[in-house]
Amino acid sequence: MLVFRILFLLILLYRVCVLVPIGEEFLYRGLLLMVPSHRIRYVMLIISSIIFASIHSNPYETIWRSLESYGNLLVKGTFQIRKHFS
Repeated sequence: MLVFRILFLLILLYRVCVLVPIGEEFLYRGLLLMVPSHRIRYVMLIISSIIFASIHSNPYETIWRSLESYGNLLVKGTFQIRKHFS
């Protein structure tokens, strides 16, 4: 009986720590993977941030944290544009 309880807890821990974050990441980034145009990528990042935040308990904090990646992506894109025109 104790073995089954431990096994159940290990399976639950695996689901919470491994499977749920992977599923959330696919939901969050899935919209960006489906966008063929690079021009729409920033708009889709904002939309996917709002959708991702809607499944969390504190949506405003999640939106701000998600949009941090928007800032990183914007800075990265700026450096790529500078390289292209130099």
